[in-house]
Amino acid sequence: MKATTMRRAVLLLIGILVSAHAWGLSFEPLSMQFRPSGRESIRTFRVTNTQNDNIAVRVRMTTRELETTGAEVRRPADERFTVFPSSLYLAPDQAQAVRVQWRGEPQLDREHSYRIIVEQVAVEDTTQTQNRPDAADGSAPSAGDGGHNDGTRGAGGTRDGGSAPRGGEQVSLDFIYRYIGAVYVGPADASPEIVFEGSDLEVTEGEPASIVTLEFTNRGGRHSIVRSVDATLRALTTDGTEVEYELNSSAFPAIAGKNFLAGATIRQPLRLPGHLNPSSIELEYHLESAR
Repeated sequence: MKATTMRRAVLLLIGILVSAHAWGLSFEPLSMQFRPSGRESIRTFRVTNTQNDNIAVRVRMTTRELETTGAEVRRPADERFTVFPSSLYLAPDQAQAVRVQWRGEPQLDREHSYRIIVEQVAVEDTTQTQNRPDAADGSAPSAGDGGHNDGTRGAGGTRDGGSAPRGGEQVSLDFIYRYIGAVYVGPADASPEIVFEGSDLEVTEGEPASIVTLEFTNRGGRHSIVRSVDATLRALTTDGTEVEYELNSSAFPAIAGKNFLAGATIRQPLRLPGHLNPSSIELEYHLESAR
């Protein structure tokens, strides 16, 4: 039994090492704070080829916004940043610095959030590609990205497809792995302020239950990673009975464990027993944040 357990542990370790090697590249740092002007409006990232083969990499920037459900939305943000080089071709163990410069407004009243996306692509070319910055075409069509709360490694098997011509050559690009990092641009003295804005109520017909939607907004100037939520909701039922509900993080999946971006509004629906009087709802809450 012990031998079988040990053998499984060894196989698992080998699988982890092989997977890490198959990622093909490393990217750091995964999160970076920019200032809208001055020396800190320019930051440097590092991309390293950790494979035994040449790899092609492209780097691009997107916006990062939250819908009221907490879902992340991204759009191209190339006009707000200069990325150099945005396309790389790296030999084994070769590292390349990538400089990113903010080109947006020189003064911001709050922090703005973006994504830096680093993609390893498989390149097949009819001509031999040399080690040059334009080896991976940065104009290849982008595919949808998986959601990530913050600066986390996006490698691990995200595969998409696309193709694009470069000059007179026929080049096909297959997206292999992707890192999705966090970029924040804003003033140095900003801080988060997550407040409860109010609630909406919908009575469930045919059963004694109410759908209470709580609305929260980060009115502050900086993002906040919410670790946990504890709340007490008090209300009167339609027949005047006082009720109280103790709520924890499991009742707030759109907020707890998530990155609440500056300026974002999130609406969290709760299903509670009883027909509640909408004008009687009171909420006491505490958010534990990482920053």
